[in-house]
Amino acid sequence: MVAQIGPHAHAGTPRQAAAFGIATSQYLHNRRIVRAFNCIAAASLASDADRRPERIAIPIGGDDPEALRVAQQLVREAGFDPVVVGSLARTREFDLGQPLATGALTAAQLRERLAQSH
Repeated sequence: MVAQIGPHAHAGTPRQAAAFGIATSQYLHNRRIVRAFNCIAAASLASDADRRPERIAIPIGGDDPEALRVAQQLVREAGFDPVVVGSLARTREFDLGQPLATGALTAAQLRERLAQSH
């Protein structure tokens, strides 16, 4: 099946795909890449936006300050609170299965977990 897609296509595990989310910047000429929304279920995007009393935090990370600013605004407009984790390399900390990938923390709780992880 993968061979039908083309000679540069590869099949892999979800873990390998997450690692390629980070490797993407090596393959693209435009390095304005930000990771966001990857640790929250799609259904939560619709049902948990603007949650009260506190909104859910969305961890984001990237190496381009302007791209991070745009991503933060998009997260806010979607009804969540952005929390910048740091560089694109640090976004591994919110890969599925990692402690920051719960999808139900407030911004204060996420910042506390970030502080504990250092």
